[in-house]
Amino acid sequence: MDGLLRAALSHLWFETLHPFEDGNGRIGRSVMQLAIGQDMGQAGRIVTLSRQIETHKNEYYAELEKAQRSYTPDVTSWMCWMLAQISSANDFASQTIDDSLQRIQFQASMSGQALNERQVKTMKKLLDAGPKGYIGGMTTRKYQQISKTSTPTAARDLIDLAQRGLLVKKGLGRSTRYYPAIDGWAEELG
Repeated sequence: MDGLLRAALSHLWFETLHPFEDGNGRIGRSVMQLAIGQDMGQAGRIVTLSRQIETHKNEYYAELEKAQRSYTPDVTSWMCWMLAQISSANDFASQTIDDSLQRIQFQASMSGQALNERQVKTMKKLLDAGPKGYIGGMTTRKYQQISKTSTPTAARDLIDLAQRGLLVKKGLGRSTRYYPAIDGWAEELG
């Protein structure tokens, strides 16, 4: 049997048997994770199935119940749904790794620049927020609040960071926003 199908089916059967008073969900996800790892030849494969299932908890329980309550042993709907969740979890894990690599590379390039404490603090906040994490981007006012500085100093620091290639400037005047100069991190302005 294909490893991913075996993983989805093993989870369904474990949850149907429900052998323990507590912890069946966690153990069932571990059984599925183990089966996926066995299929790939590695037990520690990075897939965030628990997060994926938690994100779609209502659908998960509906699909699980439908498969368990069926009068025929047809688990096609469950298998299709679970395989789609495994695929989504893989996509999420891949994107998370790509984002982390981008951030690490960016931080490496940033470390070679002589930045003042305010700039370092603000860049750390922007990077910690992640892609599109700072809604509306970094503004002069937000910079002032983070770094406890004056408006002119905040404006100069932001312009300096943009000139160094660490920030991307979007908009003009009061609508000016700054984002880390990392692909996909800036919001699209309409």
